[in-house]
Amino acid sequence: MGGSFSAQTIPGSGRILDPQLFLFDAAGLGVVATDDGNGAPGLQSRIAGNFAAGTYYLAISAFNNNALSAGGTIFNDAFPGQFGPTGLGGAQPLSGWSGGGTGGLYEINLEGAVGSVPEPGTLLLLGSGISAIVVRRRRRA
Repeated sequence: MGGSFSAQTIPGSGRILDPQLFLFDAAGLGVVATDDGNGAPGLQSRIAGNFAAGTYYLAISAFNNNALSAGGTIFNDAFPGQFGPTGLGGAQPLSGWSGGGTGGLYEINLEGAVGSVPEPGTLLLLGSGISAIVVRRRRRA
C-alpha cells in the first residue's frame, strides 16, 4: 500500500453494531485507529489518509476491544475520529488485545489497497512443489 487509502465499516443486518478499525505497519506498530465517525455513518468507523508505501495490516474489532503492546494500550480512545498511537504502549508492537466485545459479522469497504503479488521465483517454487505432489500421487496409484 502507498498513497491514498481508506477503510470503512458498513452497517447491515446481523453485523456488529459498533466496530473499531486499527492500522498497523509491517513491524506491528500502530499507525492509526478509529472508532465512531471520521466520515462513517452512526457508530461505524473509517480510516482514511495518505500513507507511505509499505505493508500494512488492518484489524477490526467490536467496541472496547483494544490493541495492546508490552507497554500497555497502543491507542488512547479519542472518538469520534481518527487518532494515532498515543497510548502508553504506542511505541511498541502489537502483542494482544484487551477489553470486551463479542464476535460477529463485519463488512468493510477498502479503497486504495493493493494486494501483494508473488515474485516469479516464488511462483516457480510453488509450481515445482505442486508438480512433485502430482507425480508422487501418480506413482502410488
